[in-house]
Amino acid sequence: VRFMGFVDDIDAFLATCRASVVADFLGGGFKVRLLTYVFNRLPMFAMKGAVSGLGVSAPSAFTEFNDLAALAQGVCERIDDFDYLNR
Repeated sequence: VRFMGFVDDIDAFLATCRASVVADFLGGGFKVRLLTYVFNRLPMFAMKGAVSGLGVSAPSAFTEFNDLAALAQGVCERIDDFDYLNR
């Protein structure tokens, strides 16, 4: 995991990423970054409820976890599984 801060070209940057992590605890509302991940075809690893409002559901559209420890473990287990990431 690298925290990048501001990047000049988000689409070019996301093209270098294997997956996205949505570690929010609160669902509800509409999050533009989720659409950014979807349109850039990035797999999403998300906290339970964090993807509400997008009109997609786990597990077909993203992988959902109940707590941060499970989220971190899930990312570590799947980040090199290209068949899973490219499903």
